[in-house]
Amino acid sequence: MQNLKQRSIGGRRLGAGRTSIGNDPVRTFRLSNKIIQNVDAWATSKRTSRSDAIRQLIELGLTLTASRNNSSSQRDRASQMAGTQLDSQADLTASAGDQASRKERLLKGPEEFRTARRDRKSAS
Repeated sequence: MQNLKQRSIGGRRLGAGRTSIGNDPVRTFRLSNKIIQNVDAWATSKRTSRSDAIRQLIELGLTLTASRNNSSSQRDRASQMAGTQLDSQADLTASAGDQASRKERLLKGPEEFRTARRDRKSAS
């Protein structure tokens, strides 16, 4: 008697409706036609569906962002290590200001190469 009461209260009959594909909720967002064309081309090259392609591309983008953040910390550590080495080899006869400006120039690198670096934001 308890089972009959539970079945009849609150909704659909047992087994009604589309079967569940996954546990993740559906997300809806807008994309331009050009982006959809690019996603479809990528999906075709990978032999996957559009929705799988979108998921994979988002995961790939998030992975790259995480690796960029990691490389930023590695870059900071390398700069700190280089600074320590430069301090140990500094010309002790030069003034403190001269030592600091020499160290800064060496750490930044030649001016003509600073704008060519893609991994650094421009100083302007």
